[in-house]
Amino acid sequence: MAILIACTLIVLATVWIVKQRYQSARRLPLPPGPPGRWLLGNAMPKSYAPFQFAKWTEQYGPVFSLKQGHKIFVIIGRHQAAVDIMEKEGANLADRPRSIAVQDTLSDGLRMILEGSGERLRRLRRVLHAGLQPKVAETYEPIQTRHSKNLVLDILNDPKNHQGHAMRYSASVVMSFTYGKITPTSYTDPEIVAVNRCLAHFGQAIQPGAY
Repeated sequence: MAILIACTLIVLATVWIVKQRYQSARRLPLPPGPPGRWLLGNAMPKSYAPFQFAKWTEQYGPVFSLKQGHKIFVIIGRHQAAVDIMEKEGANLADRPRSIAVQDTLSDGLRMILEGSGERLRRLRRVLHAGLQPKVAETYEPIQTRHSKNLVLDILNDPKNHQGHAMRYSASVVMSFTYGKITPTSYTDPEIVAVNRCLAHFGQAIQPGAY
């Protein structure tokens, strides 16, 4: 009985591997990339992923590919390459792969950057465009100027904590733009702490291979 089960598993694994290789042969060639382990593919970096991606970009070019099981990831490591691809293939890049962990569970389906193509995405883009188009963005200059003055004063009064002042500046600007908050913002405000915690969870969950 054990021999029969083992033989069955070997046959199924062989059929699956042959099928995957046959399908891969029919696809368009992928960009070059680092060699991976047989069957498992590439091991995704668990920490400091951008640094590892930068090394692979230097080694394999501005666009390279990674494989993890049956999943294929194409990494764009240069700004100009991203611009060229988006200008030439914009219509084919509007869609996003579904992310159950990040979009459905963590974000309750409300995060635009993970929204698939369709009417909902077009409505969301129209709403954002109304507040972010160049003409409207010019009206935000007084808000930025006011917070910039506070930033300069904070650095003069406490130069050793310059990084914290810069973080407070960015949080103040975002809170003013997004929620109309006019009171002084501290980087330890509960709202800012909650946003940063959410972004940290999002960054961990969206890493390739995390789920």
